[in-house]
Amino acid sequence: MLSIRSVAAASLVAAAGMFAIARAQGPAGPGSGAPAGVAGPTAGARPEDTPGPVILGFAAQGNDWYWLRRRGADVELMRGGARTAPTTRARGQGWQGLALAGGQVFVFERAGKQANLLRIPSGGGSPTPVVAGRQNPDGLRGLGDQVFWVEWIPEARPDLTFIPLLGPRLRLCVCPAAGNAVRVLGEWPAEATVEKLDPLDPEILGIAGDAVYFRMRRRLATEFYRVPLSGGEPVRVASEAQDVNGILADGRFCWIAPSEEATPASGLRCVRKSGPDGTAVTVCEWLTGKGRLFARGKEIFYSADWLYAIPERLDLPRPLRKMERGQIAADGDVVIHFDDAGQPTPVK
Repeated sequence: MLSIRSVAAASLVAAAGMFAIARAQGPAGPGSGAPAGVAGPTAGARPEDTPGPVILGFAAQGNDWYWLRRRGADVELMRGGARTAPTTRARGQGWQGLALAGGQVFVFERAGKQANLLRIPSGGGSPTPVVAGRQNPDGLRGLGDQVFWVEWIPEARPDLTFIPLLGPRLRLCVCPAAGNAVRVLGEWPAEATVEKLDPLDPEILGIAGDAVYFRMRRRLATEFYRVPLSGGEPVRVASEAQDVNGILADGRFCWIAPSEEATPASGLRCVRKSGPDGTAVTVCEWLTGKGRLFARGKEIFYSADWLYAIPERLDLPRPLRKMERGQIAADGDVVIHFDDAGQPTPVK
């Protein structure tokens, strides 16, 4: 297999220059200056010190977009589209997560560590409780006519959390959009410190074959799992250092990992795909910034201070354009950029 190291030295020098320019010209902001991801299918909370409203969730069906926008203590359910001006459809407090399933909108109404799953008519209206008293739910995602999420269950014995069976647990749950029967697809040990991690983790990636894929951040790593839709033990399909994301592109699992071609201190990243036999295949190297992957059909993109196209086979990324400061949200083939005022624009 071709290695990036085999590329001519002149090409590497040119590539290094290209990435240096990308960092220098990227928008000012915390860390690398890369636009932060948002909640929902492209999870990742926006830094609280950035101006404007905070986008807490995003979901879309074609040109019909929905997002949660927080202003102070109030959270608004917004609806818009490529040719439709944004309008407020509902308001509440403690809302987080957003899902579309069965033609309805779902959010969690949280109070402390308990939350109720609410259903809101897609055209707007009063929320209706669907499921009550869920424990620390997160990662809400609608797939078809079902709603998925992950719950963090506290430890049975706080003094014995080093024993997996007595420590906290994670549960992958699913509920039909039309009913309130919650089914647990899988359960496994969690870290005792998981509730101290950033909000809006974990992330449900989607369904491929007969399994649902999801992402879970640990203390020093990010793990990706597959759970049968019929229920069963979660299977870990990848584990990487750092906080990274993954996607399902045309039914194929892809994810970000630290670069194998650079020193750890460089912060460079690569993109991997799951091969036919389940092995990890690196398809792109030398990515800068704390960016995120998203897909449009079979095409894969990496968004940081620049937007890059990811190749099908091992090669350098192709820079497309500089990204404006703000937040990126994606659901399926719909990719949206929210500016600092919270206004959405399609990413093309």
